[in-house]
Amino acid sequence: EAKAKEMGFELPADIFAQNTQVRATVGMSRAQLQGPERAVWEENYSAALKNADDNMEKMGTVMVDGRPSTPEMSRQLRESFEKSQAELIDIAIPVFEEIEGAMKKGDIANFSKTEDFIIDVFDGVDTKLMSPSEKMIFDLADRGNITVKELKIVKTRVMNAVKALDNPFPSMDAKETSALYDALRADYSDTAERFLPGIKPRLEDANVAYAKKKSLDEKMVKSFGTDLQGGLGGKMRSMIKKAGNGRDEGDLLRMLEITPKEMRGDMVLTSIAEATRSGEGFGFAQYATLYPKLRSNPKAWKAITESFGDDRTI
Repeated sequence: EAKAKEMGFELPADIFAQNTQVRATVGMSRAQLQGPERAVWEENYSAALKNADDNMEKMGTVMVDGRPSTPEMSRQLRESFEKSQAELIDIAIPVFEEIEGAMKKGDIANFSKTEDFIIDVFDGVDTKLMSPSEKMIFDLADRGNITVKELKIVKTRVMNAVKALDNPFPSMDAKETSALYDALRADYSDTAERFLPGIKPRLEDANVAYAKKKSLDEKMVKSFGTDLQGGLGGKMRSMIKKAGNGRDEGDLLRMLEITPKEMRGDMVLTSIAEATRSGEGFGFAQYATLYPKLRSNPKAWKAITESFGDDRTI
């Protein structure tokens, strides 16, 4: 109520009442108003509703046809993801294609770093104890003259093992498997540099960009589902209500982590505005009910206020 007066809302205290009986009792009395008094009341109340919506919109709430809209916020978020993905692809793909064009499948690849690693990790291990994939990579190192195609096949298999999609190298722990992948990447980079002098820094930038793109892919699935048709906004609204009811705020924190930093404040504001909406418009009582509950949840409140930055408060 004090915050409302500060923002210029002149309304009776019962409008902000959290007790439904209080609101109903006073509302019945007000319903008896007739003539000019009734008209003045309705005019003031309508102006207050519009003022509230205007203020929320100025703060960053996404509105459609005068109402907060988490579906529109979700659409904007999806567009932001897609734009970032396209920018990252534009960095990575041309470099990958340039390298693929310069190296033929049958060209001999650098394999020295991988060979050194394999010799070290399998030192003293009988080949009969190796898995088929381990035996395969051991034989390649022993044979020498590895082709670019063979290097790429092995690198893909080891990458899947690192991601735990498959584990064809049971003799190696996770740290050793990751180190093997690093050696293969280094050999691939050295091979590319041999065919395209000066390409290494660009390849590193391309790899970073592609990794970010894959991370965005995962975030989009988490946000919108595997068919990319779901809405993060509706989920955020539910999580805010859940945190406001004193339940686990973990879902809210994870949802905010998915949302790009520059859009978190608008997403939270839009979700709160939609969650506290009444049939008439801005829900003064609903907002007055949710606000202290959110403040009483320290972790949720900290995440919410941090999402606004230094230039906005609620």
